[in-house]
Amino acid sequence: MEKTVKNSKKSQSNVLYATAAILMPGIFVFYLFNVNKLENHLYFSHFVIMALICSLISCGLFVLFHRLVRSREGALLLLFLCWAWFFTFEGVNSFFMGHFPGYRRRLSVVVFDVLLAILAYVFRRSSEKLKKATAPFFTMSLVLLCLFIVNFGQALYSDVLIGLAHPSGAKGLYEVKTHFNIDKSSPSPDIYWIHMEEGMNFPANEKYFNDAQEDLKAALRERGFVLNLDAQLHAGDTLRALPALLSPEFYDSYLGELLSQNEHLDRRTRNERYDYAYTRDGISYFDDIATDFELFRAFMAKGYRQVTFNYYPDSFLPAVDLYYAYETNNDWREMPFISRDGHMDRGAYAGAREAHTLLTMTTPLIFVAAQTARPLHTQEMRSSIPEYADEVRELAEVTASRAGKVAVDSHAYQQVASLYRMLIDSFTIASPKLLYIVNDIAHSKYNRIYGEEVENPLPDDGYNVDVLYWPQWEYAASFMLGMVDLILEHDPDAVIILQGDHGIHAEKAHDYMRRAGYSDAEILEMNYSTLSALRIPEHYGNLTEPVEPLNITRELVNRFVGENYRMRE
Repeated sequence: MEKTVKNSKKSQSNVLYATAAILMPGIFVFYLFNVNKLENHLYFSHFVIMALICSLISCGLFVLFHRLVRSREGALLLLFLCWAWFFTFEGVNSFFMGHFPGYRRRLSVVVFDVLLAILAYVFRRSSEKLKKATAPFFTMSLVLLCLFIVNFGQALYSDVLIGLAHPSGAKGLYEVKTHFNIDKSSPSPDIYWIHMEEGMNFPANEKYFNDAQEDLKAALRERGFVLNLDAQLHAGDTLRALPALLSPEFYDSYLGELLSQNEHLDRRTRNERYDYAYTRDGISYFDDIATDFELFRAFMAKGYRQVTFNYYPDSFLPAVDLYYAYETNNDWREMPFISRDGHMDRGAYAGAREAHTLLTMTTPLIFVAAQTARPLHTQEMRSSIPEYADEVRELAEVTASRAGKVAVDSHAYQQVASLYRMLIDSFTIASPKLLYIVNDIAHSKYNRIYGEEVENPLPDDGYNVDVLYWPQWEYAASFMLGMVDLILEHDPDAVIILQGDHGIHAEKAHDYMRRAGYSDAEILEMNYSTLSALRIPEHYGNLTEPVEPLNITRELVNRFVGENYRMRE
């Protein structure tokens, strides 16, 4: 009888240990999903697949470790150490590289392998003692199971159950305009919206960085722009700014009130409030909002081709109609032209791409990033575009010379060259067309471009805003003028929008600014400051007054699609 009881307990512990070993990687996989799902476009199903694959690997490792150390308990410990190291790989490396300049990622692999071999030897020699310590390992297995249930349950609830409760994207909590009045008699100019990422307004550059803006203002006015000198957008970051700028109905019915309630808070607290509200209301930025950006929908309803320049493949913009993108691999090689005709589905491309990016940023898969990317790319439709090498090189050189005494790294130069290449190729797309172009040069980190007259006192501080923002802005503004001139050379009647989404907003940058003596009011002022200028040629009605950022989409749609929006005071 006693032997039967012992066998029963052993059998139960075998099942418990095996279950813990199989589900163990899922703890980390679904934790990654939960902490990143709101700031990224992530599919729950992709993480389920990843968890299943990791579980198969975990099962195989458990069997292997069991044979090596001759105890289930030792095998479970080794397995936990492996998965914990795997999913905290980049965080651990960031810590050591920050404290030891000569430290490299590959050293982590060597050190961990040596440590694992030593532990395996110790556990093998202590196998009988480990087998007797049933209570701690029984508890450990139960804790692992509970952690899996908590993380998986949270992911399942947020992504599936809320979706079932709000099958049409929380319908009723907000409105998104999807049907538009079309005035066929209205003109149909080509429209170029140049999104100036982290581009601040003229007074903010002058006040905080002593960077005179008179030449830039004169150059824009000479090209027919009406400037909104003091423009602000109380959104604070791209995820909130784009819906505010591009979806007036969504802003009026939901987002505007949410922003006004939290606009006085620092960025970290604001984002927590926004994320809570979106989760509470079952709203997904990408699935419910971005796919219905009203600016794009309105002009497509009138027959425009919608063309997006996705500097990042996992950018905040949906894949609408036609878009350009390129891979951010080590060679900064352009991705060929990608076409998605007639629908607004980001599809598996963006979701898989971002899930892959998340894993390579946090695990040792960084060593095989380029190789692991390819299997996750599905349903891609590509066609190559010409290099336009000579023209692109000349434009990039003019941009650098106009910016003055700045030193540009390869990252920034390749971005400029690639976007010039995309812009040149876009002129071959039939009119009418609406292009949305992202100029990311001014965005943090602020160590990609240096002024010759500026020496960073903290060379390892990429958020040293007070010193390094102005040369980045000089180069970004020079690139902006280069794009404007190229557009006007091909289409003198083009309607052009220059609009920032937010000012300086990175939390590390704000921490630096506080250390540098900026007040909270000044930090908010810089955060909400945005560049804003609009060019509408005279025979399309011209402009007599600046247009507020929240009214730009309304103005464009009402003029060139049909009367659809009331203007905000």
